[in-house]
Amino acid sequence: SVKLAPNLAFPRANYALALYQIGQKQEAIRTMRNLIRKYPQFPDVRAALTAALWEEGKLGEAESNWVAVVGLDKRYQDLDWVSNVRRWPPLMVKALEKFLKLN
Repeated sequence: SVKLAPNLAFPRANYALALYQIGQKQEAIRTMRNLIRKYPQFPDVRAALTAALWEEGKLGEAESNWVAVVGLDKRYQDLDWVSNVRRWPPLMVKALEKFLKLN
């Protein structure tokens, strides 16, 4: 879907989440950063980047992205919503859970 509609944000966000799930974490982070540059008010990608950066040990950058997420959409604090409504892949949900629990 990214190739068919490269300018739509959600297909690219889903692509980044899929990259993360299959272990291509650096490419996923790069894709997320590019999306945020283009769509700075996109909470889904900021939340995903928060989780990915936390896993990478980039705590300050993760926390600064999270401030923007909470200001834009508080639903990302709810792992059930992220997993069952937004339908993030399991590794991304787990990474966000680690951030939310400060692990």
